[in-house]
Amino acid sequence: MKIILALDQGTSSTKAVLFGENGKILGRSSVNNDIRYWEDGRVEQDPVQLVHAMQQTMAGVISQSPACRNNIAAIGISVQTGAFLLWEKETGIPLTPVIGWQDQRGEEIPDRLAAILKADPALHARAQNQEVLFGTMETWLIYNLTNRKCHATDITNADISGMYDAGSGNWNRSLLDHYHIPAQILPPIRKNDADYGIVEEGPAAGIPICGVIGDSSAALFGEGCWNRGDLKITYGTGVSVVYNLGSNKSPGAALAWDTRNGRMYIWEGTVPFAGAQIQKLIREGIVKTPEETAELASSLSDNQGIYLTSEAANGTFPKIPSALLARAVLESIAYQVADLKAEAEKTFNIRTSRIQADGGVSNNQFLMQFQSDLFGQPISRNCHPEISAYGAACVAAVHIGLWTREQIQNAARDTQLYTPRMPNRIRNKYITEWKNVTQPNQPDLKQELKYRGGGSPSVKPGPAPASGQKSPACKSMAE
Repeated sequence: MKIILALDQGTSSTKAVLFGENGKILGRSSVNNDIRYWEDGRVEQDPVQLVHAMQQTMAGVISQSPACRNNIAAIGISVQTGAFLLWEKETGIPLTPVIGWQDQRGEEIPDRLAAILKADPALHARAQNQEVLFGTMETWLIYNLTNRKCHATDITNADISGMYDAGSGNWNRSLLDHYHIPAQILPPIRKNDADYGIVEEGPAAGIPICGVIGDSSAALFGEGCWNRGDLKITYGTGVSVVYNLGSNKSPGAALAWDTRNGRMYIWEGTVPFAGAQIQKLIREGIVKTPEETAELASSLSDNQGIYLTSEAANGTFPKIPSALLARAVLESIAYQVADLKAEAEKTFNIRTSRIQADGGVSNNQFLMQFQSDLFGQPISRNCHPEISAYGAACVAAVHIGLWTREQIQNAARDTQLYTPRMPNRIRNKYITEWKNVTQPNQPDLKQELKYRGGGSPSVKPGPAPASGQKSPACKSMAE
């Protein structure tokens, strides 16, 4: 039996998963990633720690099933998108931390990269002298797995970077010139299902890397959301809202994947902080576990007119009863996701045919039911514990001919269905009140939503969730 090893490098954790026939999980290992939120808006991770986490999880999962080692046919990689770093070309030593996708030094990667180079003229000079390499997370991991032999990115992550030119199929030279970014630091761009070298050292030595993809696209691929109008929502540290726009490129669309079977385009919006807000409730001693937020929120018959604005959520939580606060946090996530869905439907004139949810925070039953109520549509929660890793495994498996697309789409899926239960008058009341407390300070809602894809509005993620900042309290309709 041939096996696929998938690596899933997310914001908060790094995972390695072994997949057997029909996508069955044969073993998995996970390590938490450190992430630092600075008061000035920087969001950073340690690139060396992330490499160690990758190596540790690979060793861990292979040690669980040593008999499987010789049957591993390929590696697929899924990564958090929008994060990047610079390193020394000659030695591979990092020259910057990993700059997180929530980082406030700019709206997109070109802004953040330009800000870093401008702040360090010596680093900029070294980049111009071809002494520096740039990479998003998949590039950094592949570079280390192949012992510096492969400096490459996949087309999904290239597109997300904001520096890709779809017309030429390469980096956008005019944009690079505008930002004073040396083109020579950027990696070559490959299809998602392509050869990315051979692992040189460690427990996975000798195994080819055959599939690389961004985490949201990986989950979309793994869940079989391959038709226009399919909506996939991943609830994690943040929330990723991904619409399948079909095989024809629309203005504002981004590339979901590009394989030998063709291209698929998507629109993606994000809520920067979701699970991060729940973790903040835990850090501040308001709840002990994520599950407790659902219990507290469900203990109330309604929200009592309390709505958590982005200003309040990103500062110190207001002093209100724990149940009200927990409900406000969960509802705030759902409202922001509903705003993204409504904007996408309007922008692309698209009808939502089905809705799939995944991610760790989708385990919150109150949030999922409330989200279905706001949508007025059923939500099918995918209970696959490693859907992004599975998607990466699927890309690699299809590339080497181990699995077919038909097998993936027809594979049995463990799901949980949420159907709307809220009366329309209550739903409309909640949505109206949410808009009344948020839109006075946000007259152009589109500017507050994070988009992926050329031609769409940029996003300004809110400040990082810090516990020492002052902020307004929750807004109440009684105010």
